[in-house]
Amino acid sequence: MSKFPWWLVVLFCIISLCLITSCQNPSTTNSTINDTCAQLEDRQKDNCYFEQVKCSKIKDSAIRDSCVVKLGVLKKDLKTCDLISDIQIKSYCQEQLAELTNDTNICLKINNSYWKDNCYYHFALNYSDDLFCLKMSNPLLQKECYKKLAYATQDAVLCDLLDSVESQTCYNKLARDTLNYELCQFLDNQILVDACVLKVAKLASNQTICHNISISGIRTDCLNAFNATNSTN
Repeated sequence: MSKFPWWLVVLFCIISLCLITSCQNPSTTNSTINDTCAQLEDRQKDNCYFEQVKCSKIKDSAIRDSCVVKLGVLKKDLKTCDLISDIQIKSYCQEQLAELTNDTNICLKINNSYWKDNCYYHFALNYSDDLFCLKMSNPLLQKECYKKLAYATQDAVLCDLLDSVESQTCYNKLARDTLNYELCQFLDNQILVDACVLKVAKLASNQTICHNISISGIRTDCLNAFNATNSTN
């Protein structure tokens, strides 16, 4: 009885291997080939998936949550933030969506006080509305909100909501910015008031404002400043 030719055995093996390979799921193979992050390890792999916004493949929870924020912003979808486990990152996600969609109601849904205050701060300046400052829980940030808004809107009423030092600075600045010498009257003492009026008179190039200065020496300096200017002209 003749032996089975060895080359036929080899040929059979090659054909069988080809058939097995061809029967594999092509989508799975292509997916593995196209996944450039799969060859990386640990944090490098997570960072790679983060850049590609493939959040579900990220193992590190902090990186995954940050990825979900990125995804939510891209999709402009507030519900995406609910997928985040960390309350602070979730609150940041909601704050970003509030700004992006210009939806003030989202601020109410934020549990983290820091990001809730930042949300109100944004809309206070965006809408020039001090009522958003009033809703803030952090007193320091609230005062900053009133100050920024006072300077942005030139509303002197807001100066009175600041502490004594900031309030003085606020009135002095708005008096000069608006050329309204009457705002100088809110300063603490007469020297500061008259110095403020003198500055406004010079900025406004209006000599008649000098006559509102109470202290004679400062009033004289104010009038002399205009006389010197007139003589040179």
